[in-house]
Amino acid sequence: MRLKILMVTNGESESCLDAEVLKERGMLVYTCNDAIAEDMVVELSPDVVLVNPDVPSAGITKTYHKLLRHFKIPIVYTLAEDEQYLVNIRNKANKLVKLVTDNIIDGIRNSVSRSVTNRYTAKIA
Repeated sequence: MRLKILMVTNGESESCLDAEVLKERGMLVYTCNDAIAEDMVVELSPDVVLVNPDVPSAGITKTYHKLLRHFKIPIVYTLAEDEQYLVNIRNKANKLVKLVTDNIIDGIRNSVSRSVTNRYTAKIA
């Protein structure tokens, strides 16, 4: 079964390097802007949300915090400095666990393997 990734951006460009890397690994990658992110999460039911801002701003940060509050799926935030990823996962006690990784594939792998809300176990190539 393929992983479904929703990539949320705040820029005009719909394609980015992270999306291409994930697609090459066999994942389904959907993109949207931060204005409709919550609606897209409800519609798609993705396995992981990847917040990938082109330019960090208050709007994308607000969207990120809304997604953390309202949804229990793993959320990965791309940090601008040093190509790092902040991985947010809910544990069995519904506590938010945060990890930092320098590889998007490791970030997705960690978020899926540790998530208690995941409906199935997916293999990442």
